[in-house]
Amino acid sequence: MTWFNSANSNATNGSNIIKINDNQSVANIRASDALVLGAFAPVEIAKAYVTTHGTFVELIKPWPNATQNQVPCVVLPTSGDFNTAVSALNNASKMVNDNYKAMIEWQTKTGTVEFSDLEGNTQSVKTLRQMQSEIDTANPYPWAMRKGEFEARRQQNLNRYVASGFVHFGKSLSSTNYISAGPSLFSGNENTRAFLDNLNMGVHGGQYPALCIAGLIIELQYVSINQPSIANIIKFPEAENGCRTYDSSTGKTVIHSAPEVAFAAQTLTNEVVTSRIDMWGFEVFLRQINDDDPFVYQHGLIQSQAQSINGIATTLDGIRPASYFAWYQGDTTSIGRGVNWQSASPAQRITIASDPKNNLYFDDATGKFYQWSARVVRLRV
Repeated sequence: MTWFNSANSNATNGSNIIKINDNQSVANIRASDALVLGAFAPVEIAKAYVTTHGTFVELIKPWPNATQNQVPCVVLPTSGDFNTAVSALNNASKMVNDNYKAMIEWQTKTGTVEFSDLEGNTQSVKTLRQMQSEIDTANPYPWAMRKGEFEARRQQNLNRYVASGFVHFGKSLSSTNYISAGPSLFSGNENTRAFLDNLNMGVHGGQYPALCIAGLIIELQYVSINQPSIANIIKFPEAENGCRTYDSSTGKTVIHSAPEVAFAAQTLTNEVVTSRIDMWGFEVFLRQINDDDPFVYQHGLIQSQAQSINGIATTLDGIRPASYFAWYQGDTTSIGRGVNWQSASPAQRITIASDPKNNLYFDDATGKFYQWSARVVRLRV
């Protein structure tokens, strides 16, 4: 159904040819359409055509009215076209009305819905949420690093570093408040915390120490302390005070009330311990993140005291016992801070997982997240 409108046409009395002077396209004019010229009654059209002499509309009967020059005219479609258009609109309205409920369910529910056509034929279609669910099932958490990629990175590091150890020691410090104990290692009294004052830093490899164990790169930061200028601290128990005895025949240790009591208990095999050698090191292990162990930690360091991970606020891990985080037997002050992965928002998860330093990946085979974690421990020899 197409309207035709010309601003300039000529009609000669007794002739059935109407000249279209402004050469408007007549391609859509059809037989039996009605021509309305000026204020005269509609007349039926036989055809419309274009020649080298111009554009013309041919009437079924000669123009019965007075000759008209340069007057506007319009063409009205036949009633059949109107009826066809009305029928199409009615059918479209019926289709919408009949399928309205299905369309709402298609957008809001899972499963399938039934759509019907004008003939009553039905078609079962998966809902939008169902399709999204199937996509998520096939490829959940598309933003997460996969196990395959994580292991490939580990292999690259294994090829690069021939053995486990420090990649670099981080910044070196200079202060009169503590004693240097090696590259980027310094001793001080944790109770007085004097070693936190008057620090003068010089770069050594990078700001924070980095460790490579079995192809895992672990950047050490905020271990047992929340002090950016210190980076990490290594904890040791109190020095021997002469109250402990060790029996070499049984391997048993006894803490006595006073040194004189301990010395009184000495035998050939049971001796008072007056000094000891402390060692420290790292143990690295893979954790599945689940309801029993839901926390993730910055860089996988379970003793981290970082106040946030990639801008996400941390909390103390109240799920695991203090002994899980302890540097040594009896240490209750090393409980780590992390983010509860199970209750974290999708946006928070994406932020944390997007940082490869957090050593976090998703395993499609199990449908679980995993974090390679590190614990710093003290050994007594």
